[in-house]
Amino acid sequence: MNTKTHLKNTKEQVIEALSSEKEVLVKEFASILRICSDVLNIEKLLFWEDLLKENGWESLLITKSAVSEQLIFWRNYEPSLKTLSASLQKTCEKVFLYWEEDDLCDMQGQFYYYKFKETNQVFKESEYGNLIGVSKELIQKSEISIALIPDLAYSSLLNIDFHDSLYY
Repeated sequence: MNTKTHLKNTKEQVIEALSSEKEVLVKEFASILRICSDVLNIEKLLFWEDLLKENGWESLLITKSAVSEQLIFWRNYEPSLKTLSASLQKTCEKVFLYWEEDDLCDMQGQFYYYKFKETNQVFKESEYGNLIGVSKELIQKSEISIALIPDLAYSSLLNIDFHDSLYY
């Protein structure tokens, strides 16, 4: 398959995954990330694939607004080799990481919620690298994961209702 066909197929697969139920969305996205990582030699996507595979789909807090926002993006997106990796990574952040619309750092960067694998301690990191709940010295990518529903429920960093219809 040539590169142009792969880019077109990837866009279609992402749109189909984002249009699916939560379980299918997570499984399909892991597959998309694996294929793109292999075919286009994009190692950064393996981080996300691993996180999706090691965490059960039912424990990911996915908002309907994030999925809707990303569907609009992908329907209007013209994929290229230069932008595909960044677009997939941004979609992973928006869909699979918990975030709140007005939860911004002092530089107006969106905060995303992570946890330490060993302790399940939740912390948040902004798009610009600002951290709350942890010091920079403690962070290593191999030791962090997606903050899951149980982790977020017991975190003092936020106050949300997990039974709200805004979530899958």
